[in-house]
Amino acid sequence: MPIINKLSAKTVEHLKSSGKAIRKFDGGGLYIYVKPNQTKFWEFRYTRPTNKNKACIGLGSITDVSLADARSNAQEMRRLLSMELTHKYTVKKKN
Repeated sequence: MPIINKLSAKTVEHLKSSGKAIRKFDGGGLYIYVKPNQTKFWEFRYTRPTNKNKACIGLGSITDVSLADARSNAQEMRRLLSMELTHKYTVKKKN
């Protein structure tokens, strides 16, 4: 089982980039992205089930989306990806 919920709200609040953008991993595909101008955004990073390419979905700014909400959104994204993978597997198995 992958480790999730590595970040605390306090850690997220105090994160700062030093000259270049940084990404910190919370687990389960959820990242906090900090730009050089100190703006912070939530990202959900995943591998597309159809072509195995890496992809990223922005979940919003930390001023609009709390850590708990970002985790909830990431959990929903994982659920949707799981449904897509399950559907793809069952369709292939029938053929």
